[in-house]
Amino acid sequence: MKSIEKVSVVQLAETEIKKYILSEQVKIGDKLPSEKKFCEELGIARGSVREALRLLQAKGYLEISHGKGAVVLRKEEITQEEMAVWFQDNEVELKDVIEVRMAIEPIAVRLAIDRYTPKELEQLKDIHRRAVDAACSHSILEMGVLDERFHTAIIECSHNKLLISINKEIVKTLKQFRKNTFQIEGNIENCIPYHTAILMAIEEKDVERAQQKLLEHLECVASDLEMSKLKTWHKNEDSLEANE
Repeated sequence: MKSIEKVSVVQLAETEIKKYILSEQVKIGDKLPSEKKFCEELGIARGSVREALRLLQAKGYLEISHGKGAVVLRKEEITQEEMAVWFQDNEVELKDVIEVRMAIEPIAVRLAIDRYTPKELEQLKDIHRRAVDAACSHSILEMGVLDERFHTAIIECSHNKLLISINKEIVKTLKQFRKNTFQIEGNIENCIPYHTAILMAIEEKDVERAQQKLLEHLECVASDLEMSKLKTWHKNEDSLEANE
């Protein structure tokens, strides 16, 4: 029940702040009121306002920087066509990265199972717990961050400097993809079960199962990439047909 309550408050805050952004009261480049001001106006906790602002940042409406606060980047609704174009334009590069991940992450998880410390395992569990909470509250930005941290933590547990270095380049390439893909319906739900299975296999030191579940997960990511492209195009086509 608490999760449902949290989602409704965050969604309310996101909706109201977006209305303000799209109104004539502000223009692109304007700085938004402080979190405290939004709390007072909406009558909700600061954490809910902060999460709403982060969601709007993930969707491209805002830029949030330390010391400057939230600045408006765009005032129009983000269309399904724009999302589809992004997936189309970046498809080849993203597929290349997924292929590299399929090569190095099974090696990394094998080494990780042999080398991880109890502290590192607890950190991995904590990342997963937070990801489950983020999935329940449908926090797009948080899911993107925690998905990256989960895979990075496994690679860091390998204690292989070259794998860690390669992963840093992968993280840079996938940053926007992770933000965008979790905005597509169903992709968040696809992620958590695989992470759960991978974590259980790591904890039980079952190398074969960990590698199998990891590869299945990455195959699902590749499928999500294709389906995300199709879903956005289909939604856009449906919208056009409805307007005819």
